[in-house]
Amino acid sequence: MQLSPVNIIDSEDAYTIHLYAPRLNKDQFELTTQQDILTVKYKDDARDDKAYYTRKEYRPEEIARSFDLKGKVEIDSIKATYAEGVLIIQLPKTEAARKRAQSVNVS
Repeated sequence: MQLSPVNIIDSEDAYTIHLYAPRLNKDQFELTTQQDILTVKYKDDARDDKAYYTRKEYRPEEIARSFDLKGKVEIDSIKATYAEGVLIIQLPKTEAARKRAQSVNVS
């Protein structure tokens, strides 16, 4: 199983996960949430690769990643798109997670 690299962007209203997954079929991705954990899986059992490799570091047939949402995401509003080899997952923040830190004056 391959651990695909991710970038996670923290904006004012949402977290955005960019999961690098080139040359994959978007219909094979499975995104689930359970107990405040987002799990992203990809498995392509149909891939019939009979080539002999002297070295194989890239194995796109199976990916699995999990992300702890820590109660900061509106789970019912999660959206995902796949384009140009990147799975983009939009995670809208809860109202509590949107609140910015306040500065405290030191006297």
